[in-house]
Formats: sequence, structure tokens, C-alpha cells
Amino acid sequence: MADIMLMLENAMDEYLNLVKANKEDLEVVVYPSPRVLFGNYCSVNKGKVIAAPFSLGNITIASLSEDDDSYIIYNGRKMTFDASDLNGRKEEIFSIHGLLRGLLAKLYIDKNITLPKFNIYVRKADGLVDDLLAYMLIDTLNRLFLNNNLKEEELLNMVNYACSNYAYVGCDDYLLNVIHAKSLVLLDYARERKESLTPISDNLERFDTYLININHHYLDSKLEPHQKMLEVAKAYGKNNLRELNYTDFVNAPTFLKLDSRSILNAQHFYDEQRSIEDILKELAKNNVSPFISSLRHSAMTSFSYLNVIHPDTYVLHTLNNLNSFPNAGASLIGDEQNGYIILMALKEKDKEVVDYVNYYLSNNHLALVINNTGIIEVLNPKKKEETTSAEIKDVPPIVEETSTVKKIKVKKEKGLFKEYA
Repeated sequence: MADIMLMLENAMDEYLNLVKANKEDLEVVVYPSPRVLFGNYCSVNKGKVIAAPFSLGNITIASLSEDDDSYIIYNGRKMTFDASDLNGRKEEIFSIHGLLRGLLAKLYIDKNITLPKFNIYVRKADGLVDDLLAYMLIDTLNRLFLNNNLKEEELLNMVNYACSNYAYVGCDDYLLNVIHAKSLVLLDYARERKESLTPISDNLERFDTYLININHHYLDSKLEPHQKMLEVAKAYGKNNLRELNYTDFVNAPTFLKLDSRSILNAQHFYDEQRSIEDILKELAKNNVSPFISSLRHSAMTSFSYLNVIHPDTYVLHTLNNLNSFPNAGASLIGDEQNGYIILMALKEKDKEVVDYVNYYLSNNHLALVINNTGIIEVLNPKKKEETTSAEIKDVPPIVEETSTVKKIKVKKEKGLFKEYA
């Protein structure tokens, strides 16, 4: 809680230094980051992944604008935002402007609602323009202007629309579902989204876990491995690799007609799924070694089977260095636009790993701690001061039952927060 308090105070101070607003009129929300740990390139083919919501200090602040303009403050950069025209713009592709314009356009299309001019502040730890960023934007605006009337499915539909039509970034609504989880989870893309999460009884306390941001120019997604995997499945008469049994994959005559790269791409999928099965079995025995071995194997196949890492680059160099430590494992998740390295190292045996990360990756790494509180909303005391705990319980939840939303009431004294149900 102390870390959250400090982050919120710093964010609110920065916001109020950049725009005109009354501190009591702010809507402030903190979001976890849903991230995949295992199961690289498995979502499109309806595979399983291991994921978790992590506390990374993703913060949004919003208020009515007191100027003639609306402003976006994204990771410290203040930019004007013109919402008078909600048509897509080429110059806003893959930007927060594109995401926000798309969300407002979908809000108008679906609900015939036009929001007044506003300011919105975003502090996002990984700096990625992605579906999580879109979700943070629309959820915050929903809380500030719409009294939480938008339901979860409506929020996700708006995120998908904005990502697909305005900013051209991927939308994974299954992974966004992990925002509301409270633990490590098995996420199964072959099931209905609301039923896709299975909690895993392990909180990774035995590991120091890091997300390492990487320069995407050193990654390559032009080969689009997930599409090649789908092509393999279709060659066997299946919709995706999840429907194709591994034994049938290697033994059927179709196998001989495939090119070697397609075979290797599909093999990566099956290797990832087998690793996840091994991890779950060994965790039941309190054995953590599969975490490390699975990460190392995934890194190897991402390079040699998928070919998404350019050789002779610092990404490959970093992966090889991290995997040379005896009590650590590192792998790549994603590719050109949304790639990152996951590093896990056994505590009390990882001093060399931690020293390496702090010295060579000092500005690029984020410590990962599983978020077990869900979304945190800092209540606007002026707007909601009459709301009681009993009244809150009577308000229909806007998220699935799997989520936990803690609400924190801000006291007028700077730096003091009181947690309540």
C-alpha cells in the first residue's frame, strides 16, 4: 500500500502541475498489467498460456477540462487532443491519440454519447500502445462520466474497435480478462472467455521475476508464425493447432508435404503446450524446476523455430547471458511490436542475476509482483462523499465475479489513504 500511495501522490502532483483541475474533482485509477509468462504464440491457435496480473504502477487520472482544449498526458508528455472529428487519421495509427479517438467514436456509435472536453493522464510502466492502454482509457472515462454504466463486454467491444480500426494494435480480450484475476492463472483460449481462467495455487514467491523491455527493431514478425501455424492446421483440415493432435501432426502423410519452416513453427506451439502441462504437474509436487527449463527451451525455439529474433543482436545476447546463470531462465514473449523478455531467478541463489539486471538492464527492467487486489479506484471524495459501504454493496459490479475491486477513499490531508470495503 505504501508504494501505491507514493505513486499516486507523485502522479497527482504531476497532473496538477500540467493542467488546471481541483484535486477533489479527479478520477484516479490504478490498473494491473496482465502478462503472459508461458505460452508464446499460443493464443491464435486456441492454446493454453500461463499468465498473471502484475502490479506495475499503471495509473490514469481524468477530469473535466477547464480550458478550451482537451489534453492527453502520456508518460509525462502533454499533448492536445481534438475530439471534434472522430474519423480515423493516418498520422494517429499506433498511437494513444488513435486509441482514444476510436474509443470515443465507438461510444458515439453504440450509445449516441459525446463526452465534454476532458484531460486524461496516463502513466504506463511498459510504455506500450496496446489493448491494455485502450482499456485503461475507456474504463476511466466510464467511471468519470458514465457512472460505470458500461458493462465489461461493452468496454471490451470498444477496445477491440479502437485497436482494430483506429490504431491497428492487437486486441486480446482473453488476456484482458486476467486484469480481474488475483493470482497466477491458466488461460485457455479454447473455452468461452468468461470461463477461460483457472487459478494456479502458486504466487511465484520463490522467484525474482522481471519483465525486460526490449528494442523492437531487433525482433521480426514479418514471418507471422501464428499465421503459418494456422496454415498448418488447415492443411490437416483443422481450424487451429489445438484441434490437431500432435501424434496425428507428425505421423500423417500431410506432414511430408509441409515446408520445414511451417513444421518448426507448429513444433513451437506443441512444445509450449507440453511445457505448460509439465509445469502444472510439477507444481503439484512443489517442484519449481520446470519454470526455468521451460523458459530456456522457449527462448531457444523462439529463435530457431520461429525466427523472430534477429541473430547478432543484443536481444539474443541478453537471452543467452541470462540463460547462462544456473538458477535462472529467460524467454521471449511476442515479437516486433509487443515483445518483451520474461526472466525468473530463484531467490537466495540469484545474486549474480540480480547484479547483471541492475547493471546492464538498469533502465529496461520492471520487477513483477502478482497483483492480488485487482483494479484500484481512488474515489473522488467530493463526487462520492455521501456513498456508504452499504450503498457500494448494492451497486451492480461492472466486472466478472472473478475480479476484486478495492476502492480507496482519498483523505484531504496529502498522502493519507484509507482503505474500505
